[in-house]
Formats: sequence, C-alpha cells, structure tokens
Amino acid sequence: MPSKNVKVRATLDDAGGIDFEIDGVKAKHAQMKLDKDSGEHVLDFMLQDHTGKGLRFDEQDPIWVGEDCPCPPPQGLNSDQLTVVDCKGGRLSARNANNGRERELRYQLNFVANDGSKADCDPIIRNGGGTTLIGGDV
Repeated sequence: MPSKNVKVRATLDDAGGIDFEIDGVKAKHAQMKLDKDSGEHVLDFMLQDHTGKGLRFDEQDPIWVGEDCPCPPPQGLNSDQLTVVDCKGGRLSARNANNGRERELRYQLNFVANDGSKADCDPIIRNGGGTTLIGGDV
C-alpha cells in the first residue's frame, strides 16, 4: 500500500494568529490528489510547529472529513474513505481507501496548544476513486 508523508507547517502571522502550509502550499489552497485506481494510501501528517505555542494534534479529535461539501467540513469523520490509524503528538496517520466514485474530501486537521487553545487548518484531498474487488465483482 502506498504511503505519503504530508508536511504540515505552522507559523505565526503578523497578528499573532496561526498560518498553516501543507507541503509548502497555504492550507486553503492545498489539494492532495490520489490518482484513479491507485488504491488505498496511508497518509502520514507530520506537524512542524514554528509558533512557539507547543502545537500538537488533538489526539481525541485529530481530523474531520466530509465528501463534496463546503469548507470547513462537518464535525467528525463523515466519509468511509478516511480512517485514523494512529495519532500521537505531532504525527497523525490516516488510511485513505480511494475507492468507488471520484470525490473531493474536505478535511480539517485539529490541533491543541500547550495553553489548551485550539487551532485548525482545512485543505482538500481529491480522491480519483477506483474499483474494489469484493467477492469477484468489479
């Protein structure tokens, strides 16, 4: 199964808020693409915190996802395409099924700082979809 390391960079903006980049692209413009028929992928989100706030993934609620919906997505995992495998500190591992019809997954990564404050970013995954063999059916 293919895996993809995804760099999530957090920095402070001029007003003291938090800006996020996904693999070097501002989060609101970031779009990961999984090709049609490329199958299941493991996505390893690796946080690079440059805020001084001690950011880490919210281990109780690290990611929300919705299919073909506006940003931000609804709270929770609202798709059978994405499941959390593991979440510890600055690393979140998720499995993307990338099967069935082509769809756009709007997702939000959820973080917590040392002082308990919350932060989030909401990029997009474009699932190409594909076929899955179930009992010999295509």
